[in-house]
Amino acid sequence: MTPPMTSAMTSATPSATPSATPSATPSATPSAMTSVLVIDDNVDLAENIGEILHEFGVDVPLARNAEAALDCFDDHEWSLVVTDVRMPGVDGLELLQRIKERSPGTPVLVMTGYADSDTVARAHDSGALAVMNK
Repeated sequence: MTPPMTSAMTSATPSATPSATPSATPSATPSAMTSVLVIDDNVDLAENIGEILHEFGVDVPLARNAEAALDCFDDHEWSLVVTDVRMPGVDGLELLQRIKERSPGTPVLVMTGYADSDTVARAHDSGALAVMNK
């Protein structure tokens, strides 16, 4: 079940068009789909990631901040969470810790444009699957 969208969330699901190719259509039912939550205040980047994953049949809700992302954990299990580090309010490293408290088995990929050694070490110490440069 996909969580309801809030004002801080959007969907990466592109509009259906007559020119859509069969490979862009998910082959699984929505309940059986892989679901990846993408969290970034850079909406364009988050939407690009979501559109790419959607092409592979992945359900990709987008959250613009940590608070909206945490709301998504109330009634949904995620195959993967992708979060930015630098966001207004709660940053991605604090969000990572909160996600791991709520859902220890959920893999979290941290992405950042500022991957200094301290950030990378803190992310790995907090349980990040990996840290990726933007």
